[in-house]
Amino acid sequence: MTVVSLGALWSAKTVVAAPPRDAAQSTGLYQYVAPKSKAAATNLPRPTAANAPVNPLRKLNKENADGDATQQSRPVKPVQFELVAPQQEKRESVSDPEATGPTIRPLKLDLRQSAPGLIKQHQVAAQVDPPANEIPPPRPMEGIDTPRAPEGDDTQRQILIQSARNSVALGDLPQAVERFEALLEVFPNDVEGRLEYAGILARLGRTDQAVTNYRRVGQLDPGNIEAISALADLLVGKDQLEEASELLQQQLKQNPSDISTALRLSSIYLQTGNRVLAMETFNEYVRSANLGNANRVSAATILYDLNDPAGAIQLLIPLMETDVLGHDGLKLALRCYATVGGFESMRNMVNHYVQLDPQNVPTILELGEELLDEERFQAALCLLEEAARFIEPEAQILTLLIRARVGEFQLPVALQAMEEFCGVIPEWERTLLMGEIMYRSGNYLEALSDFEQTLMIDSENARAVYGKARALQELGQYDFAESVLASYLMAYPDKLGTKFRLAQLHVDRREFGRAESLYREILNKNPGVVFWLRSVSPHVDQAASIQRSRRADRSTACDPAFREFADVAAPN
Repeated sequence: MTVVSLGALWSAKTVVAAPPRDAAQSTGLYQYVAPKSKAAATNLPRPTAANAPVNPLRKLNKENADGDATQQSRPVKPVQFELVAPQQEKRESVSDPEATGPTIRPLKLDLRQSAPGLIKQHQVAAQVDPPANEIPPPRPMEGIDTPRAPEGDDTQRQILIQSARNSVALGDLPQAVERFEALLEVFPNDVEGRLEYAGILARLGRTDQAVTNYRRVGQLDPGNIEAISALADLLVGKDQLEEASELLQQQLKQNPSDISTALRLSSIYLQTGNRVLAMETFNEYVRSANLGNANRVSAATILYDLNDPAGAIQLLIPLMETDVLGHDGLKLALRCYATVGGFESMRNMVNHYVQLDPQNVPTILELGEELLDEERFQAALCLLEEAARFIEPEAQILTLLIRARVGEFQLPVALQAMEEFCGVIPEWERTLLMGEIMYRSGNYLEALSDFEQTLMIDSENARAVYGKARALQELGQYDFAESVLASYLMAYPDKLGTKFRLAQLHVDRREFGRAESLYREILNKNPGVVFWLRSVSPHVDQAASIQRSRRADRSTACDPAFREFADVAAPN
């Protein structure tokens, strides 16, 4: 049997934008090309005496020095005293208001004779002091803030709220709560303080108290957008979706241009299965609006969940052109390309963003692992192969690559990689990978043994749990397989993969009602999974079986979400 070289398969597809592979850095089956440093890509001119920036402080000091020299070069008159005749008008005096007679008035004294260089002031002629009522008030010193202190109750409020904010700035949230409570005890109708207090409670996980205070803010200030949005988010987290949608609907009627409220409302409609309302809200308030960068990723997520990944890509293109996608935007863009089959675009994006910022590597690997858990092996392999060109061979990237090759039935290449990098990949991970290889090759008993051995080390390992259930299912042990998945689902109720595999088991057992119930839960929590079904052949067969078994009118027997699921999976 001819063993295919992993290095040859790795370099079979090339990308124009990718850097050339360096033969000196090749390690056989794994080829790594170090990304170019940013310093080498930027050729900035060195500062010279001609183009060097001028320090403004140095320039100012030079001007002051020149002024000192000018002042010191002027002639200085000697100090004189003269007799001033008494004024005819009555002068006020604290000590003797009726005092008259000659008074001695000194001319302005030049102290440069005693302290040269300290006082820079021109000598002027002697003058009679103006009356007291004409003396102007002193001017405040420049550069020093002298705010007018608030008076009365407002002073106490400012002191209390500022002390609470200081605790927040120092990270002492429990102390901040105590100080906000002291503020609200004295000023119970303070909207600003109560709003900040509710936010701190939400950060501490005291959701019920936060909801109560956000409701109070809404009573004191009905148009407070921040309070309404935060309250809606908390209600969504408490699965009170109906109340959250009512709040957002009222806010959207008052302010139709509030894009963030429209996006939140569309997302809630998706979670409740109202896909038609979600689309109508998006089209009416969001699609034609001038979106900022902050809302583009959220709007693209809504479109992806509405099974429009191509539209989501169009929204993200301005962010791609300016390299401001961020963590969530980069994952979403790559996921959209994976959904529509744009694997070459995926490679180019990975190539660009890894070289742009090496901090993007964990994001790409995170997405690769998610695609593997969703059994989207072709997209994961494309993503990881390109990322591996810029990552040194270590356990995480090697494990993900071998998993992707096993999923694509490249079993000889996967075995060869495991042998070459056996010292890098941990032993328990090699056992789990071997179980997956045995399962793919049809050796279910050997695979079951490897999965059970892994579970003895890590009883919560999802891959081992899923592998064991699949192996038992292939061996006809449906009851044991169902018990394995049901136990894991009870421990982790939000796991999408567990529900999907349990639904697959029910379909194989011809329990279509239980399978449909699980599919409805999946669609409510993850609306975007409908589009994904086109690329997952086992689940297409499941949906087709369900559709054939029910033999019911689509318009009455199924809701729109599940009907779309069946249409996508079995359109014929």
